[in-house]
Order: sequence, then structure tokens, then C-alpha cells
Amino acid sequence: MMDNHGQRNGSGFFIHVRNQWATAGCVSINLNEMRTLLSRLGTQAYVINVQNLNQLRNY
Repeated sequence: MMDNHGQRNGSGFFIHVRNQWATAGCVSINLNEMRTLLSRLGTQAYVINVQNLNQLRNY
């Protein structure tokens, strides 16, 4: 999720590894594409691994 310069106003996007279910507005990519993406992120990017909605509310 993008922080939008500290405003925490909900702007951002979510990328996850594709599974058998449809997304709810997320971007889903296959595992190899995710590995490539993560290997190419620059030093200004960060990844937040969110496992459930309660954790998501922290951001």
C-alpha cells in the first residue's frame, strides 16, 4: 500500500500472488512475476506483508 506522503488517506494498491479466487480490486500476479517484482524494487520502496484485516488497519 502506498503511504501518499504520510496522509494515510487510503491511496495505494495491493499486489498479491494469484490464487484460484477473483480479486476484490487487487492486482494478482503469478509467483515468478512476484519474485521478479520484489527483486527490482528500489531503495525507496517498501513491502508490508499483511496476513489479515486486523494487521491492515495498522497502516
